[in-house]
Amino acid sequence: MPSDHLTVTRSALLRGGSDANFREFLHAFMVFARRVDAVRATLAEQIGVTPPQDEMLSHIRQWQGTPGVTVRRLAEELHCTGAFVTTEIGKLRNAGLVVKRKDPADARRILLRLSARCERALQVIAPVQSQLNDLLFASITPEAFSLLRELMPRLAGDGDRAVAMAAVISTPAGRRAGAA
Repeated sequence: MPSDHLTVTRSALLRGGSDANFREFLHAFMVFARRVDAVRATLAEQIGVTPPQDEMLSHIRQWQGTPGVTVRRLAEELHCTGAFVTTEIGKLRNAGLVVKRKDPADARRILLRLSARCERALQVIAPVQSQLNDLLFASITPEAFSLLRELMPRLAGDGDRAVAMAAVISTPAGRRAGAA
């Protein structure tokens, strides 16, 4: 049954004046996102952390060949607040999965690294993680992967802007402005 209103107005997302393809895409995208979340939750559970903590560990792991990563940089990479990262890193540190140390180049900064215990835990689940990722992305060609690698960071930024606008709209003043 066709909708009486468009859910998007950008011409790049419309076909023949209809948003049906966009809605179909968005539905499939959300289904896939839930599947990715479910797989990530299973992997996180294997090492005794929450999915957001698992994501933090994954990002910190990318910095293992360096002196480490700051909370600020980690928050930027994860598109979340420094306060949230600080709280979760505290839990990961208490669990013995993350170590903090002063930056040798700037003693005011704290750098994060994975503990040896965390590295071992990630090595144990790596074969299962590989299998699950291979299944999740089985349909992706090298060309499609290249395109997705380019688009996803841009979509993440678009998402940040949409969330900020949604926060404004959800305020009483924002709702009044939208109704005018």
